[in-house]
Amino acid sequence: MNAYFAAFGKDEMGKCSAFRLGFMVHYLQLKFKDEWFEWCAKNPQYGDIAHIAAGAAATRWWSQVRAFSDIYRHRLAFAAWC
Repeated sequence: MNAYFAAFGKDEMGKCSAFRLGFMVHYLQLKFKDEWFEWCAKNPQYGDIAHIAAGAAATRWWSQVRAFSDIYRHRLAFAAWC
């Protein structure tokens, strides 16, 4: 969290920025869970991606790291799904 503030400043809080990815990817996968798993089954070229990405908690730096790691590892699949 402190690294994010150092890089982007506190003015970015609440705006659509990279910081929100850790929250939004998880939220969208939960909201459209059936569609996500159906899409995964139809697109095996992305490997074993049929899981919900880790969610990020604003006050826990490790959850941010875990969420961004999931997103980065499967970034091509997430981009294709959207």
